[in-house]
This record gives sequence, C-alpha cells and structure tokens, in this order.
Amino acid sequence: SNNGDSVFVNSGIYNEIIDLSGKSIHVIGEDRNSTIIDANQQGPGVRFDNPNSQNSSSAIIGFTIKNAYRNGDGGGIYVYYGDLIMSDLIIENNEAVANEGGGISIENSNGSSISRSIIKNNLSRPRGGGVNIGYSNISISNTIITGNQIYPTSNGSGASGAGIYIDH
Repeated sequence: SNNGDSVFVNSGIYNEIIDLSGKSIHVIGEDRNSTIIDANQQGPGVRFDNPNSQNSSSAIIGFTIKNAYRNGDGGGIYVYYGDLIMSDLIIENNEAVANEGGGISIENSNGSSISRSIIKNNLSRPRGGGVNIGYSNISISNTIITGNQIYPTSNGSGASGAGIYIDH
C-alpha cells in the first residue's frame, strides 16, 4: 500500500504482525470481534516505529490484537514517534518483558489517540501492564482498561502502573 491509502480487512484470524512503520495509511478491520490479529508470540501485534519518519500518521481501526510478545516496549501495539490513531480495538493477552506496555506502548508521540477500545488481560515487566505513555501527549477516550498485570523484572526492579504508566 502507498501513503494515503486505506486498507480494508475482512473478518478472520490473521496470524501475523502488522508493520506500519514509516507509513501513513489507515488499516480498517470489518469488526473488532471478528477481525483478529494473532501475533503468536512472534513480536508486537502492530509496529509503528518511526525514528526516521516522525511525521508519519496512520490508523488501526476495528481489530482484536492478541497473543503478542515483545522483549521490549509494546507487546500488543508499539508506537515510537509519529501519530497512530487506535480506535474500536480489543487489545488482549499481550506481553512486554524487560520494559513497558504489555497492551500498548506509546513513546515520543504528540498526536496518537486511543478511543472506543478495550485493553484487558495484558502483562508487563515492570511497568504499564495495559498502557505505557512516555514523553507523549495523547488522548484516551471511551476506553476500558481492566485486568492488566505487572511484575518486577528478574533483577527485582519495581513494578508500577498495572493499568496505565506515564513517564514524562
């Protein structure tokens, strides 16, 4: 797809990772309950990693993102620079170890948003079980954040922010 495109995804289970890095596109699922990204523990469910294209702006709408695992920030969704609109999502059963944001990690973003979503049953070691926000100004609206967990790292560093962890 090219910048400015909208990609429409039919209901189904997709065993893959969506990489929106460096792109400005909208990815729209048919329905968040039946359009499922299952990352099978292979990395973040959605990657939006833009240190070299900080003006990138994309959207992910209408998906369940689950079973993602990352040895770093952002198990379910990883946002680093750029702005990602996240709407009508279910983010569940994802994990980030050795860093932050089991469900979602957003860093160095000033226009990302989360709306009309459910972020549940995610795990992080040690911070931000549901959502990690670092050095960003974002909005979260009409979103349920529940049942997320945090654990200290193996070296014992403290755990904080089971639902949301904010670092400015």
